[in-house]
Amino acid sequence: AVTAVLAVMVLVLLFEALIEWFRILSGRKQATLQETPYVATRWAEGD
Repeated sequence: AVTAVLAVMVLVLLFEALIEWFRILSGRKQATLQETPYVATRWAEGD
């Protein structure tokens, strides 16, 4: 039962992604980016 629920969840996600890509590629929906600006951190410095 648990495996079936997980499989259904994956299928729902794939179906929603296919619908979204179809809308974008057919021109029915504008592709929008939601990126955050780059923020430098101290981790990249390396001691």
